[in-house]
Amino acid sequence: MSKQARAFWLAVVLTGFGVASRVLAGWTPGYDEWPRVGLYVVAALVTSGFKVRLPGIYSTLSMNYVFIIAGLIDLHLGAGLLIAAATLFSVMPILRVLRLDVKSPSEVRPWLANPAFAGVVALLVVTSAALTWARNPDWKNDTTLFAADSKHSPNSARVHFLYGNHMLQELKQGGVPPSQQEEYYDIVLSEFRRAIALYPAYAEPHMGIGDAYTYKKDYSSAVRWYAEIVARNPRFGAGFIYLGNAFVSLKDYASAITAFQKAVAIDSNDAGANYLLGTAYRAQGDSARARQYLEKAYALDPRIKQ
Repeated sequence: MSKQARAFWLAVVLTGFGVASRVLAGWTPGYDEWPRVGLYVVAALVTSGFKVRLPGIYSTLSMNYVFIIAGLIDLHLGAGLLIAAATLFSVMPILRVLRLDVKSPSEVRPWLANPAFAGVVALLVVTSAALTWARNPDWKNDTTLFAADSKHSPNSARVHFLYGNHMLQELKQGGVPPSQQEEYYDIVLSEFRRAIALYPAYAEPHMGIGDAYTYKKDYSSAVRWYAEIVARNPRFGAGFIYLGNAFVSLKDYASAITAFQKAVAIDSNDAGANYLLGTAYRAQGDSARARQYLEKAYALDPRIKQ
């Protein structure tokens, strides 16, 4: 097997692994992303078919490695790089055409060497453009965009969390008409729960549900929810802080102190936890202990005092 052929098949294997590994890890492309996947694969194979001495093959292999590593580190980082990689590979044939040392018409115009292959690439480009154009209504605003992504990527815990979190922030900022607030709130809880069902260890949607209860001033439900979280993960300091804040909202300062104490025990240098413990002692009337933890909080982070 020639050096060029070995490089070509290495690019094939890496390209396939780059896409397959992320799909197996839980990435579900939206309906308008599949043509980009195809464009990425085809363009990678096109550039890897150039002579090995050209930079195209090395760009192909390098971007495959980047694509794989990024996908394993963060699925959404990998998804972003998919677009960049497809774009890079698509311009590589143009760069090839601009070379001055070509010796045949097929080298000047690569599509003349294989019109059918060029037709497949053109079809993928047109399809991608058409589907992207069809998504214009989804891009009306962030709400329509997240709603569409949630619909078209039902197996993405991250998408469901982002949609739920967006809707919760909309409610908090007061930009939702009263007639739609209950609908928004139901979507918040539904999307967070879908994210948890897909990825039970995902901390953000767990905390988001407690935050939603707090927004509704349903502090009793928030206490029960945060208590379940810290019961499952007794080293989760932020969970104890949120639990303590929920107790403070109920004016149950004794329980709040217990929760904040556990947060401080997990990280004694957490300025926020020390500050909250100090304020809880102050609310309970224990000025000596309040001063002890407040002074420690100020020493750890002087900005708190401001």
